[in-house]
Amino acid sequence: DAAYFDSYSYFDIHREMLGDKPRTEAYRDALELNPGLLRGATVLDVGCGTGILSLFACRAGAARVVAVDGSERIAGFARGHAELAGYLDSVGGPMSVVAGKVEELDGQLPVDKVDVIVSEWMGYALLFETMLDTVLHARDRYLRPGGAVLPDIANIYIAGTSEAAGGLGFWRNVYGFDMSPIAGAIAEAGRGQAVVLDIDRKHVRTTTARVRQLDMCTMKPEDQDFTSEFTLELLPPGEVGCIVLWFDTEFSGRHCQQHPVRLSTSPFEPTTHWVQTLLTLRK
Repeated sequence: DAAYFDSYSYFDIHREMLGDKPRTEAYRDALELNPGLLRGATVLDVGCGTGILSLFACRAGAARVVAVDGSERIAGFARGHAELAGYLDSVGGPMSVVAGKVEELDGQLPVDKVDVIVSEWMGYALLFETMLDTVLHARDRYLRPGGAVLPDIANIYIAGTSEAAGGLGFWRNVYGFDMSPIAGAIAEAGRGQAVVLDIDRKHVRTTTARVRQLDMCTMKPEDQDFTSEFTLELLPPGEVGCIVLWFDTEFSGRHCQQHPVRLSTSPFEPTTHWVQTLLTLRK
């Protein structure tokens, strides 16, 4: 856990996440364009990082915002950002910043129940990260009945791609020389492994299937483990060598009635820092 939280205390990963416009603007719009949900609300930000989501919530008119992060270092910076914005509780603002794991802070937060939980918990292919368990714990412990979890819906999608999606074509002509043995070695090493890559939509060779939908308001932790049956239809020219995974999350009309928002990591949408996840098929 300490290594996980320390990895997020370095500034480069926060710069990458803040610079991810589809990601950050989706959260901004969900929070700031739904005054019926946020104005006067008590908000819990799980895994607050630099505090950007909490700052959005404050700007949206939340009455109380509690930002929690497992890294003491980045929580300190979030506190400083809130103070600079005039939102920190010590200067009369609505925002408190608490360092620690949510699971270990029972009785130590300045609120007992909240109206809204917001978190950017998603990992590569949605579930390659441990933050979702923490969000679900926070939901069960702190969310009032009928409260909102943002985002509230998550979907995982799958499609087939050409072998070229992995970028191995580069090795077949390197300044006029065939270095395809390296491509073969990389392909063999990658079989059975998940590779995080930005996949060009031109390499998608099948239709898309949704293989899982998760409802943040009702799901249980064990719902993260699943099997799924799906059908993919070949598209011209029909050669498939890999499987690509991506996800989207919804700030749906259930809670964001004035302005629903969808954040997609699809290869058919603007690129995010999650890009896509590629699985190479065995021949």
